[in-house]
Amino acid sequence: QTFEVVKLFADDGLGNVVEVTVNNFTTGPFRTQYGSFTAIFDDTSDQLDLQSGYGQLISLTYTPDSDFNSTDFQDTGGLDLIEDIRFLVQDDGLAVNPIPGDPDIQTTKETVEATAHITVVAINDVPTIAPIADQTGAFQLLEDSATRVVDVIGITPGANLRDAVTHLALYEPQSVRLTAVSSNAALIPTVGFAVDTFSFDAGSTGPAATTLSFTPNADRYGSSTITVTFQDAGQDGILDTGDDAFNSTSFDVYVFPVNDAPSTVDKTFRTNEDTDLTITAAELWALSEGAVAADMSAPAPQDESNQAFNIVSITTLDGPLTAASVGSLPMATIFGQVVGATFDVSGFLVDLVYRPNLDFNSQDFPNPDGSPLTDQFDFTVQDNALAVDPDGGPD
Repeated sequence: QTFEVVKLFADDGLGNVVEVTVNNFTTGPFRTQYGSFTAIFDDTSDQLDLQSGYGQLISLTYTPDSDFNSTDFQDTGGLDLIEDIRFLVQDDGLAVNPIPGDPDIQTTKETVEATAHITVVAINDVPTIAPIADQTGAFQLLEDSATRVVDVIGITPGANLRDAVTHLALYEPQSVRLTAVSSNAALIPTVGFAVDTFSFDAGSTGPAATTLSFTPNADRYGSSTITVTFQDAGQDGILDTGDDAFNSTSFDVYVFPVNDAPSTVDKTFRTNEDTDLTITAAELWALSEGAVAADMSAPAPQDESNQAFNIVSITTLDGPLTAASVGSLPMATIFGQVVGATFDVSGFLVDLVYRPNLDFNSQDFPNPDGSPLTDQFDFTVQDNALAVDPDGGPD
């Protein structure tokens, strides 16, 4: 005799028996206790059994539920959960003819039921972690920021199934270790975790959480990608062996420049007794410089070397001389006065006119140590707040 499978049966886990034949196989997939299956029957007319109405099973494809395996989830008796799909086998009804040489005798076709026991072997699921938000926008950092602490949540060794009663995820009984690295070590040299290793027991239901922290180097700005790698201990339960599983997530950190005060130098001017002196703003802010990181060898250092400068005020004995107070001229210095000043529409000084007191000169009125007595006033230099883009874009 020859045989064929003509019907499939499965328990759908809800107390119902699913029957699949040539008549309904196209409506799959069909639910089982721990998964589902699809089937293909030969439904060509010349293959249908006229006696029984059955068609022959060609193939069955079983798909277990996500994260299900037989060994990690046992029944109340402590036995592995095995998926059972029953099948009906039909013979061709032929019997050997007792008369030698004559054809086999066609009799009634008979069927018998059997069961396919399917064991789902556990594999090591990759560990998981929740995505970490980019540190920009509302989370952006500024140059010279203090240590940034970021929440890391959703840490698991990989889920097996869901508890039938609570429906909470049940995780693999493994350890998970976290590491992190910055793509721009000149900006963010190291990344640390408050806790970097977690142990999950059999039946654990809650994901773990920790925090990571990093401190941008002083006087640096730019961007860095931080990659967090999470590694589980595999089915042998030992980290750093061949069956460990790895996963990773990345987030971007943007450190925006903060304008540092420029530097400048004191200036010395000379004029004759009873002679006005015109001083331009350019003479005052000459040799001024924007702040630059001490170490320019690494990427994305603080770099304000492209800045331009202006004079915004002069300090006199009568108060600050600005565009708003120019109507109060003249304004006194120690041994003279500022008698004129021009400011542009932006409020920046163009030039000023200094006039020493009548008959005053530095040689005739020396300091106690004999050095020439000089008049002086303070001036305030303002930069234009530009920083060089480390990626080559506009300042």
